[in-house]
Amino acid sequence: MNKRIALLCLTLIMLLTCMAGCGKTYTTWSLEIDGELVPVQTLLNIDSKDISLFEYRFYFASLKAKYDGGDDDYWVSNEDAREKLFKETLDAICYDIAKERLMDSLDIGLSRKEKRGVKDFIREYKADYTDEQWKKVLADSYMDEALYEELNYRSKYDSIIQDYYFSEATGTPLKLSDVLSYMQENYYHYKYIYIKFDYDGTQTNKEMINMVYDKLNKGEEFEKLMQTYSRDYTADTAKIGMYILKDGISPIVDVVSTLEEGQVSSIIEADNGYYIYKRFDINIEDARQSLDEFKSLCMKDFVAEKVNAIADDFKIEYVSDLYDKITIESLLHD
Repeated sequence: MNKRIALLCLTLIMLLTCMAGCGKTYTTWSLEIDGELVPVQTLLNIDSKDISLFEYRFYFASLKAKYDGGDDDYWVSNEDAREKLFKETLDAICYDIAKERLMDSLDIGLSRKEKRGVKDFIREYKADYTDEQWKKVLADSYMDEALYEELNYRSKYDSIIQDYYFSEATGTPLKLSDVLSYMQENYYHYKYIYIKFDYDGTQTNKEMINMVYDKLNKGEEFEKLMQTYSRDYTADTAKIGMYILKDGISPIVDVVSTLEEGQVSSIIEADNGYYIYKRFDINIEDARQSLDEFKSLCMKDFVAEKVNAIADDFKIEYVSDLYDKITIESLLHD
């Protein structure tokens, strides 16, 4: 488990408006095996909690969409991604159950008012549809109404846990210095100059990026050159610079991680043009300018670390002997 899974689960919640199962009974789903539909109620048992095939399908389908964007042809040329999809589905389910276990251990949960608010929201939202339309809306999102209700409850869990740890009433509020330490530990701070390739057969832009690089080597200010020559919209809108996770996987991390604070990179040829990067330190003013954003990220990561520690100890029992029969095709049939 890691930050990626935590963010992944948050994405699931946001995409489909928010899972848990407190005695709820969801629709029975079937696997299509050799042309026959085989009903499966309980598929897994994770830390003594039964997971139905119907619940599993929701997670699976949501994560599948993250990979293929709705294009099933993606899987023809990305066979290795299938194994990742299965692993991330289990990780995501474990993460959500672990979040419930954490709340139980802290003796916190949704208030009656919050539960009533969820029910009122669903009732108002449902009123815009006929019964048949409503069923189709849910079915198209791989849910039934019981699961949709639980997902809406789940959407509130993060804020409840964060309030417990960081509110003045029950926890310790984050200070500016806490946010600064979090930023310095987890993020690189950088700015860049971008000039696109020459697509007209000339050498104009290549000569320009070389000229900019020469100016940098002669001591001219990076920010001034960025404002003058960079052809990226962020030259005007991101004067404070960009932040990127140190443990992220991207070409930018590959470049910036090799730089010392204050150091400028060589000219980097990317897919769309020329880049020159400069790494900056992260100081108290940076933390103050981005306080709300990084305070939120800091609290989420704090909670994710505790949830992952619980999930790592879970025992997974494969209740149905049909688990090995699950494929994209056998699970996501009409």
